[in-house]
Amino acid sequence: MQKDSGITIFEMMTVMAIIAILGSIALPAFLGWLPNYRMRSGADELLSVLWLAQKRAVRENADVSIDFDFANDSFVACIVSSDNGTCDPGEQIVQSVRMPPGIDLADVDLGNFQFDRRGFPTDVANNPVSGNLTVSNDSRSRTINLTLAGSISIQ
Repeated sequence: MQKDSGITIFEMMTVMAIIAILGSIALPAFLGWLPNYRMRSGADELLSVLWLAQKRAVRENADVSIDFDFANDSFVACIVSSDNGTCDPGEQIVQSVRMPPGIDLADVDLGNFQFDRRGFPTDVANNPVSGNLTVSNDSRSRTINLTLAGSISIQ
């Protein structure tokens, strides 16, 4: 008596057909989910860098500038050693970030700013500032809100 082992070609084709059907159902849902994931990821990364910059300003007892490049959807945070309030070559970079593909970084009403030694947001002339930044894709957006007291949140 001979023992059968392994699988038949029919069983293998059946399993492949089931995988193909499940894949054709899951792929459109995954492709719709990916842009929104990237947008949320970009907003979360911006929020975490702002928190980091604020904490570093207090810890280092120095101004930390946040310079945005809205044309390239990127930004850099650095410890400012000069009086111009922007990130110059040679200054210590805290974090440099480029948004994920398809994600737009837009200035609503804030622009470049810095965190002072106490962690409060100010402009270059050390005037208090507050405002919003928007991270968006084609269908959705998230707004990062910065208050005069230094509170940073996503709406």
